[in-house]
Amino acid sequence: MRSRAPLLIRRQRRRLAFTLVELLVVMGVVLVLMTLAVAFVPRAQEQQRVSRGASQVQGWLAIAKQWALRDRAPRGLRLTPNAGNGNWVTTMQYIEQPDDFLGPSGSFVQVALATPSKVVGSGVDFWGGFAGGAGNSKFWPVQPNDYIEFGSSNSKSAHLHRIQNVDPNNGTILYTFPQDPCTSSNPINNEKSFRIVRAARLRAGEAPLQLPADVAIDVSTNTTYTSTLPASVNASGSIDILFTPSGTVIANGSLGNDVRLWLIDTTLNSGSALTYDGQQLIVNVSIRTGLISVQPVNLDVSGNRYSSPYLYTQDGKISGL
Repeated sequence: MRSRAPLLIRRQRRRLAFTLVELLVVMGVVLVLMTLAVAFVPRAQEQQRVSRGASQVQGWLAIAKQWALRDRAPRGLRLTPNAGNGNWVTTMQYIEQPDDFLGPSGSFVQVALATPSKVVGSGVDFWGGFAGGAGNSKFWPVQPNDYIEFGSSNSKSAHLHRIQNVDPNNGTILYTFPQDPCTSSNPINNEKSFRIVRAARLRAGEAPLQLPADVAIDVSTNTTYTSTLPASVNASGSIDILFTPSGTVIANGSLGNDVRLWLIDTTLNSGSALTYDGQQLIVNVSIRTGLISVQPVNLDVSGNRYSSPYLYTQDGKISGL
């Protein structure tokens, strides 16, 4: 009898390939999946843009906070409003506050002028060897908007005087008296010792930090919903969030309990100056504890504005770094 085994083997070998119908079915399924991906994946990515931005800001603040703890000196983040839209911040930079600049006793004489007044240096290098050349002022150890305090027991000397200008050509510092009737009309004469309280500077060697495309911190919300932001003394319109070595935030000016940074999707506009479309998140920094958390905006509306947008930031159960 003839064996059927070779016939079965031949049939099994023929089934190793797909039929045309099977290939068409698979191709159809792949096309459907690709269509769904094209339709829904970009939308999902758009919804995650603000989340990525908030996570980045939280991480950058946490790094600055850790630097302050490590260096035992104030460290933080500077937020600079965009040139085209002053209500939006998309670029940030790390900052640090240097130690006080101390002058040796008897090294200079203060010359009494009309307010403001001038300090004439004598062998004191206020510019750290970077006196010449354009752009070198950013390297000077003493810069405009720092503060000078004289070392005398004179009550007028005890005040901090804001520095307006540092002139390496004449070896002078131009400063103003505080707006205090007890000090503004009577210049201080013949002070010998001093210290300069230096304001925060950009951290050397650190590149600017950029939020994802179409994501911004909208600082107009802080005015609209009455949440004060700390101001920078060195950069007009900028916002400096400085951590102390203990982790608390240096309150420059009148601040509440928290610094609130409201992130929005700039491509979505509700047409109202008081409400927004799309995902919205708040990076919240506690002034007293330095706790950094990300919370959603409470979108309950009353009239044409949110009734209590910061509701979730006030929850004592929030998590943060």
